[in-house]
Parts: sequence; C-alpha cells; structure tokens
Amino acid sequence: MTKSLFDSLAESKSFENSEHDRDFLYMESLSDNDPARVFLESLYDRFSKLDLIEPNFLAELRRQFHSRFWEMYLACALADHGHKLETLTNRKDRRKGEEGIDLKVLTASGTVWIEAVAPKSGEVGNPDSAHVPESPTVHDLAELPNGEEISSCCVRSDSIVFRMTRAIQQKVKQQNSKIKEGHVSPNDPFIIAINGYDIQGTGSAIPPSEIESTLFGIGNQSGSYNKHTKSIENQKYRAQPKRYKTKIDSTSGRKLNGSPVDSNLFATETHGQISAVIYSRANVWNCPELLGSDFVLLRNTFAKNPIEKDFLKCGSVVTYIDGVREQDYYLK
Repeated sequence: MTKSLFDSLAESKSFENSEHDRDFLYMESLSDNDPARVFLESLYDRFSKLDLIEPNFLAELRRQFHSRFWEMYLACALADHGHKLETLTNRKDRRKGEEGIDLKVLTASGTVWIEAVAPKSGEVGNPDSAHVPESPTVHDLAELPNGEEISSCCVRSDSIVFRMTRAIQQKVKQQNSKIKEGHVSPNDPFIIAINGYDIQGTGSAIPPSEIESTLFGIGNQSGSYNKHTKSIENQKYRAQPKRYKTKIDSTSGRKLNGSPVDSNLFATETHGQISAVIYSRANVWNCPELLGSDFVLLRNTFAKNPIEKDFLKCGSVVTYIDGVREQDYYLK
C-alpha cells in the first residue's frame, strides 16, 4: 500500500534545511479531510502507482509546490485519457538518477516526450517580473481627445510573454542536451506543458490567451475612444512578433526597452523542434472534475515532428489559420 504524501514527508529528512514554499506550508496546515488536501493525496497516490516519483520529489514539493503539483496533475490526466506513460524504472535515461524529460509517452507510432514547466511571476522589483497593469479609469478616458487610440491593459503584457518565452526556451535547451546525450531521438515529437497559474495576471477569459500571444505574436488589444458615446470602438489585436526586456536607466530610473525577445514562436520555422504546447492554469484549489478537460493544445504548424490534432483526447485545440482563430473541443 502506498504511503500517504504527508506520512512520506514526515519520514523524509531531505528537506530539513531547505526553504519551504508558502503554498505548501498552507496545504500542510489544512486538516486531513480538507477537499484540497484530499485531492492532493489522491494525485500523489496515483502518481506513485504510475512509478513516476523521482528520488528528490518530496524535497522539491516543499520548495516548488505548484511545479510538482503540475507534474502530478499532468501525468494523471494523461493516464486518465488512455495515454501510456513509461515508468521511471523502465527508462534507461533515468536509471542513474539523471535528470531527464518529465514524461515519456508510448504511442503506436513511437515516443512522444512531454516536459512540464510552471513559470513564476519573478522577483518583486525585477523590471521584467510579471505584473497586472492598471486599467484606465473613467476619469482617464474622459481626458482623452475624441478618437484617441488606446491599448488595453490586459494580461498579455510584455512581462508575462517574456516569462513564458524564457520558460519555453529553457526546456528547448534541456531537450537539445538530451538529444546530444543520445537519450532522445531528434525524430521524436516534443511537447512543452505549461501551467500559467503562478504568473500574476494570467487567466483572461477573453481570447487570445497569454500563451497564444506568446506563440503567435498577438499583441494587446487596441481601439479608439469615442468621447460622445463613451465607448471604445474599432477594437483589434495588434501583431507583436517581438517583445522587449525592460532595463532601468541608471541616471533617471526610467524603464527603457532592452534586448528583443521573440513572441511568435509558432509563426516561423525557427522553433520547429517544438511539436506543440499544452496549456493549463489548473491548481490544487481549482481543478475540473474531469482531469485534463481544461487542457488547451496549441500545435506548431512548422513542427519537424508534428502530432495529430486529437493527440490529447481531452480539452480543446486552438489553431490559427491565416490569422483566424479556431478552437475545437474534444468530445468523447
């Protein structure tokens, strides 16, 4: 019988001198029958039975609670929808305790690799940390000349796109290193599963989402303010294939544009080694009853190793064809 997560933590000594994640400390303080804690325990039990727990998993759970939760949720959701996940015991690339790509999915046509990542907002005070911009007030709008163009202060800010782009680029580097080591074939599809919950300002219900802005170069929404009707007209999304890191002028303290960062990763062949991205904002306190029904699959039309549209067998698929957005939902 698998030990419970918190019983296993109580016996582990690997975290005694490590920093404790605030979310984990809160979870630890909850009663055993709290719904969130019950859900977490059930995920851990299933994750353990899938033989996917690494030696340092418990220590990492305390330090990076949401990231480790995302790994468990992702694996259990995929298993629920019929995907066969290779166990750690059977993975040659992990037998010596080496780090590797998180999930190896076995399909009829070969191996698909999936790497999970849950980027954070960044340190407070860092000019490139993600933040929620202030929306213009009614008073601010009243001061605008009639017909003045304004840009929405929505979640698709440069800082959010930058943090997602950096997370993707780090995972691509990891894949490249595993290819060089011979553990991963360059002909295997490679998917990056991103959870945006820990980035402040994500989660807009109005498309395109922050991940779509990152992959397809979609900028903030803009429009013109009609002073007579007090409404914003001619709203549209601007193309924004590049974003700029923020730098602070040492003399004036003003924020200036720094080096450019691509925000159209799926719009060219440059990132063709990425087959697709899975996006979710699931967290231990807010998950759908059917695991994986929240997943959004965004396929790279320039992928060297493409995957089928119905690969996930759950959630939805978002595609852009000639600039037109389409979203199809998987129905069993």
